[in-house]
Amino acid sequence: MKKFYTLFIICFFTLFNAAYSQLVSCNAQFSYVVSGTTVQFTPAELGNTSSLHTWYFGDGTMSNLANPSHDFTTCGSYSVYHQFEIRNPNGITTCMDSVFQIINIVCNNPCTAIANFSAQSVNNQSNVYEFINSSVTGANMPVSCFWNFGDGMTTSTQSLSNQTHTYSISGLYNVCLILTSGQLGTTNICRDTFCMSIQAQVNNPAPCTTTASFTSSATSAANTYSFLNTSTGFALGDSIRWTFGDGSVSYDLNPTHTFSTAGTYSVCLRIVHNTIGSTPCVSEACHNITVPNNVPCSLQVGFSTSYVNNQLNVVECLNSSTSATGVAVYSIWSFGDGTPTISTPGFTNQTHTYSASGLYTICLKVMTSQVNGGVNCMDSICQNIQVQVPLPNPCNINPSFTYQPAPNQANVFEFTNTTVTNNIPTVTWSFGDSSFATGNVTSHFYNQPGTYNVCMHISTSNTCSADTCITIVVNGNTNPCNLTASFITQNGSNTSNPSAQYFFNTSLGYTAGDSAIWSFGDGTYSFDNNPIHSFAAQGIYDVCLRIVKTPAMPGTPPCASEFCHSINVAPILIAYPNPATDNVTVNITLNNAGPIYGFIYNNQSMLVAQTIVAGVSGNNTITFNTQNLPPGIYTIRVYYNGTFSVSRFIKS
Repeated sequence: MKKFYTLFIICFFTLFNAAYSQLVSCNAQFSYVVSGTTVQFTPAELGNTSSLHTWYFGDGTMSNLANPSHDFTTCGSYSVYHQFEIRNPNGITTCMDSVFQIINIVCNNPCTAIANFSAQSVNNQSNVYEFINSSVTGANMPVSCFWNFGDGMTTSTQSLSNQTHTYSISGLYNVCLILTSGQLGTTNICRDTFCMSIQAQVNNPAPCTTTASFTSSATSAANTYSFLNTSTGFALGDSIRWTFGDGSVSYDLNPTHTFSTAGTYSVCLRIVHNTIGSTPCVSEACHNITVPNNVPCSLQVGFSTSYVNNQLNVVECLNSSTSATGVAVYSIWSFGDGTPTISTPGFTNQTHTYSASGLYTICLKVMTSQVNGGVNCMDSICQNIQVQVPLPNPCNINPSFTYQPAPNQANVFEFTNTTVTNNIPTVTWSFGDSSFATGNVTSHFYNQPGTYNVCMHISTSNTCSADTCITIVVNGNTNPCNLTASFITQNGSNTSNPSAQYFFNTSLGYTAGDSAIWSFGDGTYSFDNNPIHSFAAQGIYDVCLRIVKTPAMPGTPPCASEFCHSINVAPILIAYPNPATDNVTVNITLNNAGPIYGFIYNNQSMLVAQTIVAGVSGNNTITFNTQNLPPGIYTIRVYYNGTFSVSRFIKS
């Protein structure tokens, strides 16, 4: 009876559930509302307390709430899955449905696109430009750049990278950058365009006229040879590199080298002549040197040079050579200007007068004849010297005069002789309108406006006279605008302030009381007549001088003139330690790897040391050995990437 009752209950609930499930249907559809990155989900059916909602949001998270609100952390498309179950009072699923929907989360962040770039020539090549991209875009935004170089060539990038372009034909080109920023596939796209014109100049390479050559001779020291650079087309500042075949290298102009052992060595001289804008001219010469096992002899050759009575073309050579006692000595001098060599017994001094300006090589060769069966010796030494022949000026007259319009007098000009002479001069004026006058100071009235050539003739004797002329403009009023602004500039490489730029006002018609305004292109100004200015950083600056002359008559407009010139400021070069004893060092920073050429000149502008360094991108240290330099003031000149930098130091 009990078993029958249990079977009855099971059959009853089975039939009841089957009947109940036939009466229930499910719908998993849902709707949603997007607010930014947050989505509120609402199911089509909430069900009852026994119903089960299962949500999968497509970003790795889920929920069992009936109508959940979910925040998506990133933008994009998500496949959202909803499963809806209806259960009977016994917890048995009587109906189940599921559905997928695609939810798009769009992040419309503000986008920014400001196109901008600058241009600079590469290594002073006037047809090769680097375009430096300084554009601005929104944070974390995709970006693309389209470059049009104006010569039919274009390129596209997906970054704010710089571009380098070579022009094959000279001309003026309009370079444009189109910048696109924003989320692709949305309406939030920004674009901007920036253009600028650049001038490209294709230069023909300079002809290679440098030919390396040298001579060599044995010295009195064991296994030691002196080498004389006889290269043609060689100039100060060219790169010099000697290799002696034994692993040793020298960058001296005329080196002396000691070989450690006897043997035959291939000695080579390599000359590199650099011309800005052209490929370097390279020439190399090699000779075999046979070094025997010689016994050294006691001969030391040397001499010093100086100018006689400050005459830069008259040189005195003082022989400082030495040899052992009891040795017959013979000296041979050559002065490098084609004049015959001079041979004398003993250690004689020589004075030589040069007839033409230039750089000359003076050489002294000394030969000895040893006594008592000793070894004969020969040695030589050479030095370079710069010669300047003074220009002829028998009268010592440099004529000059000034002029200005006379106050409140139309077409009247005043002329003043400013020539410096030791004698009382006779001055004659020609005003360019068939009128003449005499005297150191004179004035002249012009009948009508025009351009006139005013000349002054000055004489101090029957055989000594000179002339000079100036063109003036007569405007026909009391305040002719005869101003022409101009200036010249010079760096401070030969002064105690090598980082400064010196500016000299050379304006025509400028007189005391006129206004002079300088703008240096770096946001600073000066009202000095001849200012000295130090730029804070390297670069090219547009320096302008504006001259304003106050009118003589009230109500008359002022006369003004302006002149501008670009100044290329090289990086500041600092030598240390200063004063120096054993060595001196400078630092150079390169944007790209390349050779660095360093030179040291004495106070007579003669090259006394040089070096070459294979420069790397970043900081480079160049050190010169100064142990053998005599005390004095020296100039360091460094050449790299088409730029010169200069510094000075004291050798103590």
